[in-house]
Amino acid sequence: MSRRALRSVNAALGWVNLWCIVLTCILLWPLFKRGYLLTRDAVSTPRSYITPSALGIGDTTARAVPQDAFLAIVSQFMDGGLAVKILLFLALILAGLGAACLGWYFLFPGTRGQALAQGLVAATFAIWNPFVVERLLQGHWSLLVGYGALPWIGLTGTMVMSPGRYTRLTAWAALAASMAVAGFTPTGAVMGIIFAVISVGLPKRPIDVAELRLAIDHTSNPLTYWQRVLVVLAIGLLVTLPWLYPSFLQVAHNGPASLSDSAGISAFAARGEGPLGSLGTFFSLISLGGIWNADVVPASRSSFFIFFALALQLVLLGIGVWRFRRSKTRRLVYLWTGGALFATLIVTFFSYPFGTQVAVWLVEHIPGAGLFRDTQKWMALMMPIYAVLMSACARTVYEFSYRHKVFETRVDTRGAIALLCMLIIVMLPDAPLATGKHLQPVIYSSSWNEIIKAVEGSNGDMAVLPAGQLRVFDHAENRPVLDPAPRLVPVEVLNADDLPVQMTRTLDSQDEHNTVVVRGENLRAHHVEQALLQGAPAGVLASLGVRWVLIESVVAPKVPDTLEFRNTLRGLEPVVTAPDLTLYRVPGIVSRDYSPTRWEWAFAFTFHIVWLLLMLVGYTAMTWLIVKDRKRAAEASQENP
Repeated sequence: MSRRALRSVNAALGWVNLWCIVLTCILLWPLFKRGYLLTRDAVSTPRSYITPSALGIGDTTARAVPQDAFLAIVSQFMDGGLAVKILLFLALILAGLGAACLGWYFLFPGTRGQALAQGLVAATFAIWNPFVVERLLQGHWSLLVGYGALPWIGLTGTMVMSPGRYTRLTAWAALAASMAVAGFTPTGAVMGIIFAVISVGLPKRPIDVAELRLAIDHTSNPLTYWQRVLVVLAIGLLVTLPWLYPSFLQVAHNGPASLSDSAGISAFAARGEGPLGSLGTFFSLISLGGIWNADVVPASRSSFFIFFALALQLVLLGIGVWRFRRSKTRRLVYLWTGGALFATLIVTFFSYPFGTQVAVWLVEHIPGAGLFRDTQKWMALMMPIYAVLMSACARTVYEFSYRHKVFETRVDTRGAIALLCMLIIVMLPDAPLATGKHLQPVIYSSSWNEIIKAVEGSNGDMAVLPAGQLRVFDHAENRPVLDPAPRLVPVEVLNADDLPVQMTRTLDSQDEHNTVVVRGENLRAHHVEQALLQGAPAGVLASLGVRWVLIESVVAPKVPDTLEFRNTLRGLEPVVTAPDLTLYRVPGIVSRDYSPTRWEWAFAFTFHIVWLLLMLVGYTAMTWLIVKDRKRAAEASQENP
């Protein structure tokens, strides 16, 4: 980037940062209230603990690593609910700022006004779009952490081919750290690897003459194509170790039983939004919508308004594509755009019968393929290229308003860019209303403190009833939420992880509703649940590694009140009896056969530490290289005034 472009970007950076903060605060305004995020898949707690499941080596499939272990460490020093809120705010702010920087890198701004126009519009789209809002309402806050890292992966991935040696080293350090941030969840890790390979593998962005003059150390050569890809894959391996290791362990222990239930394919497939129903899946996806759960779709995307929003978005993206027609970077941008359309077609393919059958075969034969069941989430990969096109659209509007008159009246450039930002917001006008309804924090019952004190430091695991992952608490405004017990108590929690999913499909203008139960992979939890409900003696529970039984009084589902279940409870010792929670102790010697071995603990800890160090060392090296490069540039400018 030339000195002129750098000055323009630096002048606009503060305002773009402020705008990102404002938009994020508008979307996440309920989280300023006291309490904890507890909605659908989002579960934040005052404190969480390092349990086998937190490291991924429990009976449950490793779906939330290294996220759970990271929060368990952080919550020792600060409130865990506050940590989740901070991470979510940072994710959206950095997504907006990263989108702005990516737009600047592909289309150098010549003035402060151009930089401001490009940055504000790109940031607005990155933060305010259907993908972000629907994932917020579904509770996928940790997925949004990976989403926020994607534009930075795209930016640093293209910069590793810079002519300057220090710039390349800085880019590699930032790329490694950004991939580690994306690896906060397994899905984010895979997204980060895919996008990093694309970024370093596509043809490099043409180098500007002024940019070449800035690179005072441009004599060294960058890595070749295959060298860059291999380095990215090596980084990706380190990022995914906290997830890969437990997955291999589960396959080794459970064999075919570790495979995901293929019923989840149709349940989690992308769906069309609005009046078109399933016919509009492609158009819903291309607008970054199409989540499988119809309950989290904002009202504006369930009506005919969606056609206006889609048409407006396509017009803006089309202007962005047109703007690159004479740019040196058009080849790279066109390749990214074509790849985005192709990826959208693939995701759409897996939403229809033949594609669903292909996905079922993959899940039934390949361990870990269940990670790809929720197909719409992969549309996050489209955001960076969309941001570049929106940035180019803003540049076009800015230049047109600066050079032309409309009805013999000169157009105010600032007003034109403000209008463009408002149009992007208007495409999803009810986003703050939707988040205000679904993201209201909750306060946990004081009974949980008694449970934590009773079980702390004990051996054996905890069985929880009612069965299933989902709960409806009376203090959570009747929202279905994941059971918070696994993250609230300092012991391993066993709960049959079957997940009921209500499917809605539109056929012949009629909505059909049916519930599909996606079977979980926690076999021991199923055995414990059957023993509890079938009247097994306490010795059977102890032989399955269970020391505690927790009964939760929730709105739904209800615990079966049968004679067999009462007989089981008679053989247990009541420890805590509260209106909403009842804790029983299982007498006898608890089997240790189900506990992870020392080696399994050691490897899991090591791989989590490697992931954390990759992020910390990457950002530290990036900062040191930036400072050193600026010092060298200052010295060079003094020698050659």
